[in-house]
Amino acid sequence: MIVPVVVVVEEEEEVVVVVVVVVVVVVVVVVVVVVVVVVVVVVVVEVVIVVVVVVAAAVVVVVVVEVVVVVVVVVVVVEVVVVVSSSSSSSSSNSSSSSNSSSSSSSSSSSSSSSRSSNSSNNNNSSSSSSTNSSTNSSMLCYIRSLSALAN
Repeated sequence: MIVPVVVVVEEEEEVVVVVVVVVVVVVVVVVVVVVVVVVVVVVVVEVVIVVVVVVAAAVVVVVVVEVVVVVVVVVVVVEVVVVVSSSSSSSSSNSSSSSNSSSSSSSSSSSSSSSRSSNSSNNNNSSSSSSTNSSTNSSMLCYIRSLSALAN
C-alpha cells in the first residue's frame, strides 16, 4: 500500500509543476503582449505627434506666405496711389501756373489798355485846356480892342 501512495504523490507533484509552468508561460505571454501593445501605442502616438507638428509647420508657412503676399500687394498699391496722386498734383500745378500766366498776361494787357486810355484822356484834357486858353486869349484881345476904340 505504501508504494501506490508514493506514486500518487509523485503524479500530483508533476501535475503541480505542469500547472505552475503553464501559469508562468501564460503570465510571460501576457506580459509580452502588454509590452508589445504599449510599444505600438507609443509608436502610434509619436507618429501622430510628428504628423501634427508637420501639419502645424505647413500651416504656419502658408500663413507667413499669405501675409508676405498681402504686404507686397499693399506696398504696390500704396506706391501706385502715390505716383498717381503726384502726377495729378503736378498736372494741376502746371494748369494753375498756365492759368496764372494767362491771367497775368490779361492783367498786363488790361493795364496797358488802361494806360492808353489814360494817355488819351490826358491828351483830350490838354487839347480842351488849350482850346479854353485860346478862347480866353481871343476874348481878352476883343476886350482890349474895344477899350482902345473907346479911348480913341
